[in-house]
Amino acid sequence: MRRFSVSKTVLLIICLMYLILYVDRVNISTAAPLIKADLGLSNTQLGLAFSVPFLAPADEVIAWRSPFAAA
Repeated sequence: MRRFSVSKTVLLIICLMYLILYVDRVNISTAAPLIKADLGLSNTQLGLAFSVPFLAPADEVIAWRSPFAAA
């Protein structure tokens, strides 16, 4: 059995992650009109709700670099 080099393994993992994120984004955009109607959200509220998973890691980085972060 042939082994992959480290760089090829990393590239494969990155490609798989990209595929999963793409499928997730397509599913969310397909379900967006139903979610919007069911919850009675405006376009702005829907956009904010969908951006929360992407803002949470940024919040962790900001808190980590903050001089006021708890030690």
